[in-house]
Amino acid sequence: MKTGAVSAINLNTNNQQIIDSLIQSMDKVMFLLIGLADLLAVVVIFTLTTTNLEERMREIAILKVLGFYNNEASLYIYRETIILSIFGILIGFLIGNWLHGFIIDNLAPLNAMFKPGILFSNYLLSALISLVITGIMAVFVNRKIKEVNMLEALKSVD
Repeated sequence: MKTGAVSAINLNTNNQQIIDSLIQSMDKVMFLLIGLADLLAVVVIFTLTTTNLEERMREIAILKVLGFYNNEASLYIYRETIILSIFGILIGFLIGNWLHGFIIDNLAPLNAMFKPGILFSNYLLSALISLVITGIMAVFVNRKIKEVNMLEALKSVD
C-alpha cells in the first residue's frame, strides 16, 4: 500500500457478506411480492367468478329446474374461470421468464453473478399456487350455486 502500486484491498469474506445480505433482502422482497400476487389472484378470480355467476343466474336456475346437479351447474359457470386461469398461468410463465432475466441482469452487483436459470420446480410451484386458489374459489362458488332460489331467479327481469 505504501508503494502506490496497490490502491485497495478487498477480502473475499467482505464480498461474501455483502452478497449474503443482498440475497437475504431479496428473499424478503420476493416473499412479499409472492404474497401480494396471491392476494391479487384471489381478488381477480373471485371477482370474475361472482360477476359471471350474477350474470348467469337465470341460466343456472333453468339448469337446476331441468334436473342438473349442483356440481354440473357449478362447472357450467366455472369452466370459463378454469380456462382463463390456465391461460394466465401460461402467459405468466412467459412474462415471468422475461422479468427474471431483466432482474438478474440489472440487479446483480458488479462483483457477483446470480444463477441465471429458473428451476422447473419454480414453474410448478407457481402454477400449483394459481390452481389451488382457483380450486378454493370454486368451492365458494359451488356454495353460492346451491343457495340459488330458482323461482326468484326465473321471475327476475334482465
